[in-house]
Amino acid sequence: MRASRVKPFAIICWAGILILASCTPDNASTPVPTIDTEVSPSPAASISLSHTPTPRPSDAASLAELITPTATNSPTPSETPTPSPTVTSRPTVTPTATPPMPAEEFLAIRYPQVEWMEAYLRNLPFEQFGRLVAADRYAFDVFGYEGFSPEADLIYQDVNGDADVDLIVADELLVGVFLWSGNSYAPPYLIAFPKLKYQPGSHVELADWTNDGVPEILFDYRGDTGGTGIVYTSWTRYIIRCLADSCEVALELPLTYLTDDYNGGGMTLMNSAVSLDASVPGQTLIEQVWEGFSIYNFDFSPGFYPYALADNPIESLKVLSTTLDSYRWNGLQFQPLNSVVLSNAYVVDQDAQLEAAYNGDAASVQYQHNGRGDAMNDVCQLYVNEMMVGLPFGCKRNFTQVSWQNLIGDEEPELVIRALSGKLPYDNDGNHMDDIQCMHQRQIIYQWDGEQAIEIANIAGCVVRSNLFGVELVDYDGDGHLEILAASSWTSNVDCVPTSRLPCWYHFGYTTQVYRWDGFGFTYVAEIPNNTLP
Repeated sequence: MRASRVKPFAIICWAGILILASCTPDNASTPVPTIDTEVSPSPAASISLSHTPTPRPSDAASLAELITPTATNSPTPSETPTPSPTVTSRPTVTPTATPPMPAEEFLAIRYPQVEWMEAYLRNLPFEQFGRLVAADRYAFDVFGYEGFSPEADLIYQDVNGDADVDLIVADELLVGVFLWSGNSYAPPYLIAFPKLKYQPGSHVELADWTNDGVPEILFDYRGDTGGTGIVYTSWTRYIIRCLADSCEVALELPLTYLTDDYNGGGMTLMNSAVSLDASVPGQTLIEQVWEGFSIYNFDFSPGFYPYALADNPIESLKVLSTTLDSYRWNGLQFQPLNSVVLSNAYVVDQDAQLEAAYNGDAASVQYQHNGRGDAMNDVCQLYVNEMMVGLPFGCKRNFTQVSWQNLIGDEEPELVIRALSGKLPYDNDGNHMDDIQCMHQRQIIYQWDGEQAIEIANIAGCVVRSNLFGVELVDYDGDGHLEILAASSWTSNVDCVPTSRLPCWYHFGYTTQVYRWDGFGFTYVAEIPNNTLP
């Protein structure tokens, strides 16, 4: 069955996490509107989160079959963790002042007007938002519910299997489910989250995760906290299951944790890949594989992550254990089965090579600390035969390498540098050397004729994997020639309609930018979407 959407203005939610079913928080007559869009749930037998890259096919196709047409200008990694929004023209919305009608009268309207829905939500007694708010009037006062936002959807679909179409209200940081029963809607089941954060966001879709032919409501929430120089961002999925007369969260599923530590010039990332196995009727299985790492992060917390590695120096790479968590559908909820360690945690103190020689030519990377108490980083400079080559670049001395490698098939090795660096690296004069706002790797390549160096590549990518991948040299399409792959950013857009109230929805993810040797340098040729990442 396909879901029909009516696009209203929108709803903005109340701050403070509120998960309610019939007013209890969860802890763990008008014409029928014109239908202008439809939503089709994902097939139940094969669901995986869109933010999780899938392996590259073993029979790698040519880049031309995978990518967009050649571009003439090289892109740079996203300047902020939030992707640049795709502007969509929407009318300015002024909150309506429609007087509320009695709740019983409103709930009896099969297809309520947008203004009536907004008035109903704006006038719900605050005690209906659960014990948390009822016990703290100040918290309720600062919620500041502002009414509909341009992002709101009214989705009409049967979500409890009784063959009656129900109403789902999806808006910024809010989802509400109105179950139709006989001749009226029941009071709504609501989940709302705070907007008193840096860049919160939410996303709603319908998909059958229990393999019974009735879709669940998937409510994804992005929240963040932090302090001076550090931001903690998390993504969580709430799988909402509705029965004949009620709804509840069948599983609260954390997806990703990202710590951006500007002070230490580092990061911590825990990311998961989620798959759904519905091959056994009535016994749907969710499997979630976690992996992660931490490096140059002052706030690495051993209590939060699977392995307590915080006793190791901040500059070491702490690769966290890889685990497989399983959840089995029992008819009412997804129940945890077990957690299996697939690989143990380990520590890499350094991966550095700062000198390399070839045929009498000596290359070295010299460094010094940038002298800052925040944005801690090193400033590196390449020398060949004691001659300064190129411009200085940001680096972490213990994860920077220089080498001679024959990359372009001219039988003469090129001078290759790969450097790890904190975001927005400063030089020793207090100036930014570039504006990349993520911890990143940089690939710099020079041709060397014995006297002169010619730069043929200078490409950076955000660090997104436990092997510190931000850039890498790899023969991606199997043609015998190396390409440079670079991770575009830390985030990818799912649904983006910018407003003045909240930023676009995005999830953790990235695309891979491809650079190919053209006879003169490595130039940008394509961007590979997540589902074809290596």
